Amino acid sequence: MKRVENKEFLELISDSRPAQQEAIMADEDLVVVSAGAGTGKTETLARRYAWLVTTGRAKFNQILTLTFTEKAALEMRERIRMRLRNWYKQLSNQGNFQHLYEAIDNLDEAPISTIHSFCMRIIQKASLYFDIDPNIRVISSPEEFGFWNNLQNILRRNDWNWFDENVSDPVWQSRLSILNQEPFFLLLNHGGADDFVQLVNSLSDLFGSRGENPEWLWQKGERVERDWEEIQESLLSLYATQWDEEWSLWIELILPLMDLRGSSKVIGTFIDFNLKWHNRPDKRQLPFFMSDLIDSLTAIAKSSRNAVYLEIQDQLLLSRPFQSMIEYRNQLKEKYLHLIDILCGKVELSEDFRCRQFLIQSSAIFWQVWEEFKKKKSLLTFNDMIAYAGEAIKQYPTLTSQYSSIMVDEFQDTDLLQESLIRNIVQNNQASLFVVGDLKQSIYRFRHADLSIFHQYIQETQYNSKSGRHIVLGESFRSRDDLVSEMNSLFGFIWKDGLSQKIPHEYDPLQVPNELSWWEERSKSVSASHLRFLFLGNTDQTTKETERRCLLARCLADEVNNLVGKAIVWDKAEKKARLCQYRDIVILVPTRTFYKPLEQVLQDELNIPVIFVTDVNYFSRGETLDAVAYLKTVVDPQDDLALANYLSSPFSGLSLAEVHDLLVNADRSLKNGWLWKTLQEKYPNICEKLIDLNQKMKLTGPASILSELLKESSHLKATPRSLRRRVAVNLRRSIDLAREYENSIGNSGLGCARYLQDAILKEVKSEEANPVGEEEDVVRVMTIHSAKGLEFPVVALFGLEYTPHRRPRNKFQSSRELGAITRYFPDYWEMNGQPLMESDVDFPSYFIEQQLQEAEEISEQQRLFYVACTRAQDTLILSGVCPISNGEIVIKPKTWLSWVWDWIEKDKNEDPRQYLINLFPDGQDSLFISTSKANEEIEDGGMDLPRQPLPRLQRLTATAYAFYRFCPHAYRMRYRQGISLPWELPSDDEKGGADLGNMVHWILAQWDFNEQNLDRWLPLHQDRFLEIKTQLPIELRPFWNTNQDWEKVRIWLTNLSQSHLGLSLQKN
Repeated sequence: MKRVENKEFLELISDSRPAQQEAIMADEDLVVVSAGAGTGKTETLARRYAWLVTTGRAKFNQILTLTFTEKAALEMRERIRMRLRNWYKQLSNQGNFQHLYEAIDNLDEAPISTIHSFCMRIIQKASLYFDIDPNIRVISSPEEFGFWNNLQNILRRNDWNWFDENVSDPVWQSRLSILNQEPFFLLLNHGGADDFVQLVNSLSDLFGSRGENPEWLWQKGERVERDWEEIQESLLSLYATQWDEEWSLWIELILPLMDLRGSSKVIGTFIDFNLKWHNRPDKRQLPFFMSDLIDSLTAIAKSSRNAVYLEIQDQLLLSRPFQSMIEYRNQLKEKYLHLIDILCGKVELSEDFRCRQFLIQSSAIFWQVWEEFKKKKSLLTFNDMIAYAGEAIKQYPTLTSQYSSIMVDEFQDTDLLQESLIRNIVQNNQASLFVVGDLKQSIYRFRHADLSIFHQYIQETQYNSKSGRHIVLGESFRSRDDLVSEMNSLFGFIWKDGLSQKIPHEYDPLQVPNELSWWEERSKSVSASHLRFLFLGNTDQTTKETERRCLLARCLADEVNNLVGKAIVWDKAEKKARLCQYRDIVILVPTRTFYKPLEQVLQDELNIPVIFVTDVNYFSRGETLDAVAYLKTVVDPQDDLALANYLSSPFSGLSLAEVHDLLVNADRSLKNGWLWKTLQEKYPNICEKLIDLNQKMKLTGPASILSELLKESSHLKATPRSLRRRVAVNLRRSIDLAREYENSIGNSGLGCARYLQDAILKEVKSEEANPVGEEEDVVRVMTIHSAKGLEFPVVALFGLEYTPHRRPRNKFQSSRELGAITRYFPDYWEMNGQPLMESDVDFPSYFIEQQLQEAEEISEQQRLFYVACTRAQDTLILSGVCPISNGEIVIKPKTWLSWVWDWIEKDKNEDPRQYLINLFPDGQDSLFISTSKANEEIEDGGMDLPRQPLPRLQRLTATAYAFYRFCPHAYRMRYRQGISLPWELPSDDEKGGADLGNMVHWILAQWDFNEQNLDRWLPLHQDRFLEIKTQLPIELRPFWNTNQDWEKVRIWLTNLSQSHLGLSLQKN
């Protein structure tokens, strides 16, 4: 095998940037690459792989490459394949590189996959030596849902014998007695079976990702009191710096400047305070210092006219401007007092410890039941896959002995269990490790990703520079110069003190590759503004938050309309400028709760082509409910409720009037089947169809029955045009869910129907299928988590005002440090020998958990904001609703809006109010809109330009006017509620319909009624179609592509132009 010399290889990577070349060629055992947003990390990984193979440092099957998602693994494999092919062509004339051809030919067999796929292969190999069922598989959603649902039912009916039958381990059988004790019953009644089961599910996932098991959780319950020392240390570490600053303020600055002579009680208080705390307290003493400080300030506050009080007030104002001493004292009490009381031992914690012990240990029992269930069924969760693979590798290192090099993508999202597995492989084989990540883009804390792991690896390279190297990729090929500069300024301001309290890593600013030949054209050819602010300001005080967000959504829609077909953006793939299209725009939201106002405005009101990506409301969609009703009816046609739901759905083919007639005239004297009997009399053909489907389902299963819904598309006619694609893909998803049920549990139609029905009743969050492809010309609305790894020319961030809800919905909550907590003590919990008669008594550990998590939550919100902003290539739009209190804008602290607001004010030295969108009602109740910063400066003595009113009505079609004039009820159904009217839809053999009518009305508004000029507005040639499309109203563009009846319309309009009316219109 020929080894390529550096000179030869440098020619292969000559188009890589210097930092990329350094990463590609690094020979250290540990190479850690910090890759900023858009810096080409995927290409760097692909070239690193190709370099190892080309230079003979490793064969293709000796390089283990692990990615975060299946999509990333596929992209990585194709990038590597392309790179190897290109290099093979370049090197083929310089010698024998047969090993490159072999790598290209066998790349599909190379270990490039997600970590879970890799672990599954290890488990299957290990089944030859290990006590593992060779048929072991990943648990399906119906199986997992079924177990937890069954456990809820067991707890509801207090069936403790079930645990005796399902716990086989003798040690755990002896522990079941805890379930018969009063504290457990009080906890169960307090939270309910649902909350208890959700807690166990959360605990098994949280601690399973850290490599722990039920025995470890049981022991954690045993040591809750002993662990308090460690928790105290964590709390002191969080607040020691802040409290030490307070000590410096008072002992080093304020008190030395005061005249504390005299014999008054107030002076004596501060003399004693100064003497007691004259020496700097250590970390353990700081809570006691803060307690004495608050007590001293409380004492002096009672003598507000005392000279000492006034002197302290003057000195305090120098350090805390615009804050009185009383306000300062109250701020300290609100922020720290409860925590200080806990740390100083003023709060009794013995019952907190006892309550948490019962909660943790009863949860450990249920976790053990879950583990035994999976073992009996030979099922694995994703955490199990990694744990089993790790254990197999420990006992049989030869399972991974062929790997000499390990490469890991998105390393910042690694959890402890995954990191342990990777480290074991590296240590067993003395392999090199190449990891790529970005501290600023770790946003999967809810999946238990541990950012400190990546930070530790960075530090490891610094401690041992001989065997490790840290490389920073800082040149962004994604965003234009001006935008990169603004983002560096913004996040340099946000992270001026480091990325977080635990990780004081400095912000690495992004650079741009100015030296590249095409970069200047890329930056100068874009016409859209690089940064826009849309802050909704003054509105009517009675306006609800959802209504204000709808107002902001309308303003955002204006921005979209001003960009599409008008602004110039950069096409990164083609490396050229072009007009902006809908697919170039993405609207990012912090959570899916922001979908509703955008859906109402963009989709329902304005008909902008838009798709909501990964919406989790699948089980609440009407088509899903109708499909489940259809399946339940096929299973049991005499289920009157299911049959009524099915008949009322579009799938039955009956109108609502016909269904109403059935229900009114049905003989309800029968206990069951009264509706079925009436249906047999009036619509025997429907009954015959349902009976045939019932027989078929017994042979083929529920999935085949649901697939019948897609064979007939007539029901889609009753669905609004904009929703038909979503309905179709959601029906396809219901078939997939039924097939998953069949494959994992069986062909029972009744069981499948119950599974889907329970998911609906429990409001299970499940993602809808994506109805569009990547090239579809639509605006995309998605969460920031969904947008990770993507990029768009225009990014609009909607919801800067978002505040994470720190208060959990459930009574119980899992905790990494505390194990499990509850918000309040259960009713009748024994306190000091007496049952607690009060309700909602605060649980100290709940408050402690809030303090421990607050800093981490804020840090992750900052990283989430960074990920959102760095998706933008050309234009970033930051929009939010400013909270109003008593007519004044009051920005909530620690929100994205507060960081942007402070940055504009303190770093850019501008007034952020100049970017407000102000809505002012005038005498005629019109709305005025002022967007962005004023373009004109008004000179002294000049006259303000009149504001332009925002019209209430954007357009009114002839059809809409006819409805409003002759049938207001129909107008409300069609245009306000979005319900399609059957009489608007053409029959299969007719031309026309409302959309075609609107299109003809639009042509008539532009056309001069001259037959010779008709081709301008109704072209028959395809190349003219696209030109006309850009001039069409948004709601007509989809119809322009799909309708094939333009020749018929042309005949209509030609006849019109030749008629007496047409000739008359031409003259006018």
